[in-house]
Amino acid sequence: MNDHSLPRPVLEIQLRDGEPRVFDLDLANRLGFGRARNIRPLIERHIAALDQLGPRCAVQRVVNGGEASEFYLTRKQAIFITAKSETAEATEITIEIIERFDEYERGVRPTAIPTTAEALAHTFRMLADQERAQAAHTKAIAHLEEKVERVETAQTVLKARPSNAEAITHIRVRIGRLHGLSGQVIDAVMRQTTYAPKPAGMVKNDHESADGATYAVYWQKDVTETFKRFVSECVQVTPTMFTHPSIEGRFRCAGKGGAA
Repeated sequence: MNDHSLPRPVLEIQLRDGEPRVFDLDLANRLGFGRARNIRPLIERHIAALDQLGPRCAVQRVVNGGEASEFYLTRKQAIFITAKSETAEATEITIEIIERFDEYERGVRPTAIPTTAEALAHTFRMLADQERAQAAHTKAIAHLEEKVERVETAQTVLKARPSNAEAITHIRVRIGRLHGLSGQVIDAVMRQTTYAPKPAGMVKNDHESADGATYAVYWQKDVTETFKRFVSECVQVTPTMFTHPSIEGRFRCAGKGGAA
C-alpha cells in the first residue's frame, strides 16, 4: 500500500523532439510500479495505439549488455498508458498529468513536491475556481477516449474490404460527387470533426508493391450520415462559398444549394 504521507516522485515534463513529454520511468514511479521498467512492456503492447496519438520518441540504450528502449510520452500518450495501467490512482494521476503539461506550457515549474493530500486539496481548489477550465479538460479526455476506441477498432485487420465499406480514396470520389466538396475538405471532415465515423477495420493491401501494408475502411452508411450532418451545419457566406466551425477557411459545397 502506498504511504500518502511521503513525498511523491517528480513527474517532470521535458522537451523532446520539439514537444513536451514525460519520461516513461518517471510516469512508472508516479503510478507506483514496484519495478519502474515494467511500464515498458505495457507501452510496447499498445505501441500501435500510441503511434496514432502522436509521434513516437524512443531512445535506444545498452543496459547490462542488451538493448533497451526508453520512451518519452506526449500528454495524450501518457494519459492513455495511465488508463491502461489500471492503478488505483489512475484518475488522480490523469489530472496531475494535465496540470504538469499545462504548467510546462505556461512556463511554470513546481518548487516543491506536494504530498497526495496536498495535491488533492489543490485540485479541489482549482475545480472550485476554474470550473470552465476543468470542463474543457473533461471534454478533451472524453475526446481522447473516443479516439483511442477508434484506434483499437482500426487495429482489426480484414482479409478483404467488405462490400458495404469504403476506403478514403472511394470516399473522396463518392462524397465529392454527392456534395461538391474537395478532397482536402473531405479529409479534414474525416480527421477533425468530433462525429467523424469510426474505422470498420484495417484491410491488408494485396498489391505486391504494398509490402504487407494496410489501409483503413469505413462503413459507407456511417460516412454518408457524417457528411449529411456536416453539410447541414455549413453556412453559406457567398453565392458559391461556405464555412464550417471545424474547417479552416472557405470552401465550395453543392449539397446545400450552392454551386460546386
